[in-house]
Amino acid sequence: MGVKTLWPVLQEAVDCKNVPIESLQGKRVAVDLSSWIVEFQKVKAPGASIPKNIYIRSLYYRTTELLGYGVKLIFVADGKAPDMKTAVLKKRREAQYGEQAGASVDTGRHQFSLMAAKCKELLTYLGLPFLYSDGEAEALCAALNAQGVVDAVMTSDVDAFLYGAKTVYRDYRIESGEHVVDVYTMEKIEEKLGLDRRSMVVTALLVGCDMSDIGVEGVGIKKALSLIDHLKKRGTDPLDRLIGWRNNDELDITKNCKGKGEKSLWLKEHKLELNIRAKAMANESFPNQEVIDEYIKGHRQLESPPSTFKPIDISGVKIFMTNYFPSTNSKLGEFYSNFASVLVQLQLHDMNEFLTPATTLKPLRITHNRIRHGKPNLEVQWSKLDEDRETKGDFYSVLSKTDTFKKKFPDMAATFSQEIEDKKHGKKASVKRKSEQLEGKSTNPTLKSFFPIKKKAVDNN
Repeated sequence: MGVKTLWPVLQEAVDCKNVPIESLQGKRVAVDLSSWIVEFQKVKAPGASIPKNIYIRSLYYRTTELLGYGVKLIFVADGKAPDMKTAVLKKRREAQYGEQAGASVDTGRHQFSLMAAKCKELLTYLGLPFLYSDGEAEALCAALNAQGVVDAVMTSDVDAFLYGAKTVYRDYRIESGEHVVDVYTMEKIEEKLGLDRRSMVVTALLVGCDMSDIGVEGVGIKKALSLIDHLKKRGTDPLDRLIGWRNNDELDITKNCKGKGEKSLWLKEHKLELNIRAKAMANESFPNQEVIDEYIKGHRQLESPPSTFKPIDISGVKIFMTNYFPSTNSKLGEFYSNFASVLVQLQLHDMNEFLTPATTLKPLRITHNRIRHGKPNLEVQWSKLDEDRETKGDFYSVLSKTDTFKKKFPDMAATFSQEIEDKKHGKKASVKRKSEQLEGKSTNPTLKSFFPIKKKAVDNN
């Protein structure tokens, strides 16, 4: 998934860890679909096989979850793999399925294309734009980010930075009941590690990447980073330096040094670069210009902006999901009652482009205060969809964050709060009256006051 061992390095410069998805409200995010599918296909119980079409179900739940938090998604699928990537793809297939499987590599990604087509159908019903890259999906995602069409890229592929991405959301997960991601920015990476986009391309050439799996023998990420740091301190662009290694007179000791003392100091200063250069020059194709062009020129200009967001086709989503996962909506009305929460959250986050008058629900009444994952929520009854003839009852019951609901419907929230206060005061008054009675402050005589009086009358006789 990109340059070997680069992610562990970038983790030292992570901008923010465990960022709640709800804090990304209003952000436009380009999603590298292939990275999601690969992740979803790994989800299975120990020893069990991968459930059929599991990626579709996972895509549905994650996408609606993000929409519910007010995040606007643009999906990008891989196109034809670059020719230079064939060797890497062949090697991966052989490792997974045996040597015979790698004999014929599908650079057109036929199998993946079939999966992507199913994803596209679902995402279209959900009103989300779907784009095909002319190569790697992360390349187009990066272009969308660099050109300001989206605020970030969501991917597990570090190559997004080599293609020009500015902000990457990585490792979508649940922590303590909350959906979170880690946020990486090019600005923070340059600030803390001194690595810019061109420097990362240098690491790809030296340690290997998806385009060229080999790299330079004996050169790992630490040596590569040391070389980059060394060259930058000397005011040299690392990528330009590698490109010019074969014809660089500056690295010819016989032309630059006189006497043993001068040669000794020169060798000491250039030892690391000379060592790596000697190993690299053993490969006649180094540096691979195709790899450089793929990353640097792969930063594509869009001919036209991506499609706009559209209203959700609820019937389409229901039919699609029921066809692939009948058990998901096996109970009558289950789909509508579950999807109501998505519609409510879209409304609360002003995601109006996904709604129509027919799919805009109305809050009827607040019924309870609830605590969910340690945060205050309101349980609210909402009007039903006109097309829903399955769900029993006259409303949907949906939990929503208290502060989010209050912003959208302040009057209803205020009325409910007042009702709660009135009930508290009424209860306090009732408790006070009972307490007064027990203490003998009531005007009615009690048994406790009756018996002592009777006792005195008997003594006087």
